[in-house]
Parts: sequence; structure tokens; C-alpha cells
Amino acid sequence: MKKRIALLAALCLLVSLLAGCSAGGTDNGIPAAAFSSGNVLTLPVKATLNEGDYVSYGGHQFTSTKALSKMADLITKNNDTVTAASYTNAHGDCWLFSKQTTTGTDYWCLYQSDPGGAKNQYIFSGMHRILTLSAGEGDLDLLMPLHLISDSYIRDNMGSRLTLDKEYSCGVQEADSTVAELFRAFYQSAGLYRITASGDGFTLALNDVSSQLLLQFSFSEHDDSSWFTITDVTVHEPEPVDELSVVWTQDAETAPVEKTISGGDATQLSALLIAFDYTAGATDVVYPYRVDLGENQYSIRLVWKDNTWSGTAEYSGKTSALNTRTASIVAALLGVNGLMPLQEGSDELTDAPLIDCMATTNDVNVRATPSTSGKILVTLPSSSPVAVVGKTDNWYQILFNDQLAYMSADYLRAVNE
Repeated sequence: MKKRIALLAALCLLVSLLAGCSAGGTDNGIPAAAFSSGNVLTLPVKATLNEGDYVSYGGHQFTSTKALSKMADLITKNNDTVTAASYTNAHGDCWLFSKQTTTGTDYWCLYQSDPGGAKNQYIFSGMHRILTLSAGEGDLDLLMPLHLISDSYIRDNMGSRLTLDKEYSCGVQEADSTVAELFRAFYQSAGLYRITASGDGFTLALNDVSSQLLLQFSFSEHDDSSWFTITDVTVHEPEPVDELSVVWTQDAETAPVEKTISGGDATQLSALLIAFDYTAGATDVVYPYRVDLGENQYSIRLVWKDNTWSGTAEYSGKTSALNTRTASIVAALLGVNGLMPLQEGSDELTDAPLIDCMATTNDVNVRATPSTSGKILVTLPSSSPVAVVGKTDNWYQILFNDQLAYMSADYLRAVNE
């Protein structure tokens, strides 16, 4: 019997200790932490709190017999720099508390949780919820205008998670502005994001410019309610690929040629296209080449003039001029993949392909065949760039306008820039 009593006493002590770790009364009021800054606002009310809520969500769910408006008055009376405003929507009443900071505005909210079910149960917290991003992108802890949201899942659960491309109910009674305008003003005043008006809503980007994330807030009206949807509209930077499609339109009378480039040639060409500095505006130039890198599309135009390659690339409405080195390499890559108009009877590609841009070390002859007795096509002056496509013995094979030609390897050097 004594052993049983001792065991029961030990169990009671354990339960008491565990309860003490997760909940406790407070005589110092109920704290709530503003999102991002962590600045604390205190509601001077005694209540039993779950400390884990504050650690996880920066706020508390608690029970009190005090009226919501009375608790709001207690906060403003004890905080001269905090302003309060009441909002009502389909979920119920919500008090929004705000305080100006050096960078924007801190926000907190106080409202009744599950007003149609629970009695005297409230939430006092900072203004944020978790947004689940696209696959592989993780989660985003996002400032959230809870006072404008009527969705009970979001309002009643501090641990709720929002999903992309899903509608959530929102709105506010007797507002002079649209719900979209209220959302946008809230985010703009917080100072945590870059907000841009877009369509019927706005886009939101993090102030951290190293992040490419771009979210679209859209709004609609149906079923006697307002709704908002968050969509990921991030334009992801393209990456080099080992396979791409090229469509070559030689002229209006010739049917387009479509080819797939793979392996190292595809990787090299895609890396060049991605790296070009697309800053100039669009032009009326006709681009014979269209290169598809998944969802990203590039256009290329090459020009042969004064025995030198030059060109232009276009991407997303912007253009980039190709220097002689990159133009020569792009021409070589297209040439070895059968996407250049070579003269009939032009020599065959070598069995040792080599894509590069090289320059002459002095005046050097360009020959029709890899031999000192080969026909001289032209003599290039020192430092002339050439588009190398291969090597055979001591001769480099080059793409010389619309034919394959040769130059002695003894008189060519690499071009780095």
C-alpha cells in the first residue's frame, strides 16, 4: 500500500513538473512579439499561458472574462506610442495595434478566437503566418494582415499554414478602401517588403535583394465575400543545360530548321546566352536563331563583316551586344551543329572538334586546306579574332564566313576576353 501511495505521489509530481514547463500564470501581463523586429507589446491582464505558444508564434491564446474593447483600452493606456483601431468582418472583431519604428511599422492584434464556438477565448500576437512555398523552396514566415482576414482556419490557429494558389476569405465592414488597397497599404507601411501594384492586387518581394522570390496577391469577389490568393510568380534565373532546341530561319523563302544540341556544346551555348548583359532595349532586328532553354527563350543574330564575327542576343525584351570573342564562339557552336549556311563543296569538319575564339599573333594566311600549299583565301593582320571549330595536326579549322578554312596553329593564341 505504501509503495502504491509513493508511486502515485511520484506520478503527481511528474505531471506537475511537466505542466509547469508548458503553462503558468502571469502577473506581468500577456506579451506579444511584433513580427520580424520582435518588439514586445504587453496586455496587462492576468491569465494562464502556454509558454510554448510565445516561443513558436510570438503570441498567446488565453481565456479572460474581460471584454475585448476593455482589453484594447488597457493596452493603449499603458503604451503612449501605440495606436489602436478596431476592424470587424465575418470572423468577428479584431483590434490592430501599431507603432512606428525607424524602418516602418510594428503590428500586433487582439481578437476572440472561434467566436461562434469558444467563450472568452482570445488570441494576442504578432501578425504573421507560415506560407508553404513551391516544391523544394521550403516555407516563408510572412507578415499577415489578420485584421483583414475572415478565414477561421487562419484566424483561430496561430500555427496555421497558408498554401499557394488557394483562396482565403477576407474583408472588412464599413471600409472606405477596397480590400486590395487595405492589404497593400498594410504591407507598404510595415517596411519589410518591396510592394508593386499589379493587376487587381500587388506583388510582394523581400527587401533582401539577394532573394528572387516574388509573390502575387490577387483579389476577387464571389459568394458574398472577398477572397485573396497568393501565387508564386518568381522568375527563376535560367541555368546552363546539356540539351537545348535551336530553330534557324535562314530567310523567308526557306523552311525553318530545328535541331537539338546536346552535351558540351549545349552547356557552352546556354552558359553564354545566360551570361550576356541584357540591358539595351528591344530593336527591330530580325533574329535568325531562336534558342529554347526550357521556359526561357533567347534569340541570336550573327553578322560577318571585315572578316570578323559580331552579333546581338535578345532575351525577355532586352538585348545584348556580343563582343568578337563571344560572337566567334557562338558562330562556331552553331556551325559545328549544322546551323550555319556553308558553301557547297566546303571542307568537312575535323574529327577533333574544338570550340574557341583565337587571335593571330602576326599576319597569318587563311587557307582552303590544311597545307602550306593550300589556296590562300585571305591574309589576316595581327590580333585578328577567328572562330575555331576543330584541330587537325598542326592546323586549326576555323569558321570563315560561310566556309570552313584553316590556319597554322603556330600563329594563333587564345583570347580570354
